[in-house]
Amino acid sequence: MSHQVPVQTPPLGRPLPASANLALCFSGGGARSMTCTLGQLSALSRLADPVLPDQTLLQRVGVISAVSGGSWAAVPYTFLPDSLNGVPVSDADILMEPQAPRDLIKGSASQADPRNVCHMPATCLGAVPGRFDEAGLADFALQWLWLRLWDKVPWSWLWIFAVGHFILRGYALYAARYSESDGILPEKFFSLSAAHVREAILPGNSDLGEEDFYLPRPGRPELIVNFNLMEEISGAPQMPLQATGIGTGAPGQTPDGRLRGGGACESFGFGGTLLTAPSGGGDATVTLRRRYSLCDITGCSSAFFAQWLQKHLGGYLDKSLAEAEEAPTKFGFAAAEGVLARSELTRLRAELAALDEKPLAIVPQYAYWPVAQADPAHPVTTTYGFSDGGAFENTGLLGLLARTRGDVRALVFVNTSTALALDAGGTLVVDAQLPYLFGLNAYKDGAYPSFGGMRADQPLSFVQLFPPEDFADLLRQMEENSRAGTGAPHQGIAWARQSLTTVANPVAGIEAGRTARVLWIYNNRVDQWQDALTDMALRADLAQGQGDDPSGSLANFPSYSTFDIHQDAEAANMLAQLSAWCVTQLAPEIIALLS
Repeated sequence: MSHQVPVQTPPLGRPLPASANLALCFSGGGARSMTCTLGQLSALSRLADPVLPDQTLLQRVGVISAVSGGSWAAVPYTFLPDSLNGVPVSDADILMEPQAPRDLIKGSASQADPRNVCHMPATCLGAVPGRFDEAGLADFALQWLWLRLWDKVPWSWLWIFAVGHFILRGYALYAARYSESDGILPEKFFSLSAAHVREAILPGNSDLGEEDFYLPRPGRPELIVNFNLMEEISGAPQMPLQATGIGTGAPGQTPDGRLRGGGACESFGFGGTLLTAPSGGGDATVTLRRRYSLCDITGCSSAFFAQWLQKHLGGYLDKSLAEAEEAPTKFGFAAAEGVLARSELTRLRAELAALDEKPLAIVPQYAYWPVAQADPAHPVTTTYGFSDGGAFENTGLLGLLARTRGDVRALVFVNTSTALALDAGGTLVVDAQLPYLFGLNAYKDGAYPSFGGMRADQPLSFVQLFPPEDFADLLRQMEENSRAGTGAPHQGIAWARQSLTTVANPVAGIEAGRTARVLWIYNNRVDQWQDALTDMALRADLAQGQGDDPSGSLANFPSYSTFDIHQDAEAANMLAQLSAWCVTQLAPEIIALLS
């Protein structure tokens, strides 16, 4: 059936309202970034607004821009329903209670005490990384097997399904039905609000209703989820896209300029086949094979993990094959069908082996038509690959500037695994996502070499948002604050506050001359926090995790590897508590940013 889809052309963004003029950017980083984001949201939800003391600083936030693992927390937070399984749910159920480090204890998993880092409530966002374990993966593999999905669903849907299964389903934000012809079909779209659905979508689509959309919880900030279109399936060049409640698309173009996004279509129509293109604005007519949903934007933003899942799924299906040979009925098949179950498993294992030679076959893929190049007389829709938001710009700041107008004030949480370090010459080494924003390449041989301007042969040069000369000030502040005087670069909190002016960025559609007041907060070890811990078991776990041969729940704390997607309760709680403490300590800087 065809649908009428409103189309937006630049300018796409709106100025932040005076009453909610703060933006939050949550970087990528898998489960590590998700648990950092949990702590950061929790702290902001507890800090009083000095202007309106009956409100919190989180209520001053007008927009959230999230990348990859940051979106794993931001999407459920934004779209949290009123109840789960018939029981009312509140922010207290999904966030955590920040504690002073001296009050944290290591108790039993069943000890429901907010001070106990080994207890994680099932509804808390921090419980999600615990579901990425062997049992969870095996369950996922078996569901894929039971429905015989490899015959119905392209491999490019694999990670999208996994995100819905592991992350969104627990918050009633993922439901799908099975179709013999089309495989798995999400049951709902998403949008900005009930009023927006009534005013912008329903007049041209009588077959839809408000109940067909996931809607943000009232009072939540607007959400931007960041990912990229891959003009070439080999991976480059890439064009940054953003998904919001009012539109999914790209304001800019690819680095080589061959594909110009030029705008966005209402998010419910993204991924559809274009039938008639708008001429000079208005609506496009599209056909939708299935509903573009929250699992799509969350999965695309974190598509880095598609390969991770493929690697692990093969191992668990091998295990399932062995179990099927021993006990076919365990798979839900009658005993007489055991041979069929084994043959299907064997076939799927062969397909997985073939996929090892085509690692990009599982990259999420969607139909796309660029607003700027849509010809009303000859509409064309092309299927492209979509990559992890962090494959281009990992902080979310580029997406924030692309989808807002005017000046911005932003807390940018760089939830990285790259620990700050000083090289032999005294240069501070930071994650590459920071120098990219200033037109500089990653650290190499004692320096951050310049890209020499935005160049098509260097796609990452188009990540630049600010002049290169401002990067030295960022490094200086990060080093001074993290050293806390004369200490190592992990004695204090790693942060910096800057007032920056944008340069023109054609790939993101950002104009020059905008002011961005930014408070950078960098995930890093903080000895001031660690030294305040009094629980000897926690201190011992930290020593084990930060030793020469890191091991245990807190291995490499707080710089957990992005590849380590599983976190137990202790690992998640400790990182969330550290992140919350850093925000609380920096409350004066946040207030100064707002003034």
